[in-house]
Amino acid sequence: MVSSLQMQKIEKKMFSMGMPVEALMEKVGIGISSWILDRQGLIENGAIVFVGPGHNGGDGLVVARELYMAGVDISIWCPFPLKKELTQKHFDYALNIGIKNLERKPDPNSDLLWIEALFGLGQSRVISNEILYLLNSKKKFSPDKLISIDVPAGLNSDSGNIISNTSCISSSTLSLGLFKSGLIQDSAINFVGDLE
Repeated sequence: MVSSLQMQKIEKKMFSMGMPVEALMEKVGIGISSWILDRQGLIENGAIVFVGPGHNGGDGLVVARELYMAGVDISIWCPFPLKKELTQKHFDYALNIGIKNLERKPDPNSDLLWIEALFGLGQSRVISNEILYLLNSKKKFSPDKLISIDVPAGLNSDSGNIISNTSCISSSTLSLGLFKSGLIQDSAINFVGDLE
């Protein structure tokens, strides 16, 4: 179990030893997509990836690509402008291979799997009530069809405190590398395993 600072130090050490950021993102995305593909009931009707502006969004885009290549009906939705160059490259590639980019917010009453990849580790940004309401409406309609990558949107990964008025309440959180201390303190989080 680590804090966001400890996890960032571990990643910095890996990068200083020559591990490319791109390779780590690929490893994460392939691990998550494999977990999802092993649970066909989650994706029998398709999926939407909520893409955030940073590397968590990039992880989500790799997941989207891998699911698309496996024949899953997949779309992406980017509610924020992309800020990281690597994430933008994955976004551009996703569009070029035919993944649909939704221009409007998705319908929480659908039976699609939602994969939330908005902020992840070390988030401090207050998220709009509209987006959190949308995510939690999905949770109410399809309790098992909302998963988060690394840390649910709106949750401080160190303290477990809610950053916004509420946080995303996902049915599963796929923790990357090591468990984050804030997740352990939040009893609403269902851990599904450690993806290295």
